[in-house]
Amino acid sequence: MDAFKGAVSAGISPVEFWELTPYLTRKACGATVQARLWAIWTQEATHRRKKLPSLKEFTRVTEEPTKKMADLKQFMASQKGKK
Repeated sequence: MDAFKGAVSAGISPVEFWELTPYLTRKACGATVQARLWAIWTQEATHRRKKLPSLKEFTRVTEEPTKKMADLKQFMASQKGKK
């Protein structure tokens, strides 16, 4: 019952809790708590700024996913002959 209470207080619905394994419950609780902490920190940091950043600047992605995939493919191709 303690695990159930902890998961629900972390933000997992009761229905989701009963569908998850103990391992996945721990992972989901950790991810939920980290997401909440990030949201709170970001909200406070934004609140304290004198000038708000533009939405585009605030939500920018540092690297395009396609570039990451191209880099991964290039790395894997370079490792093919090595052992």
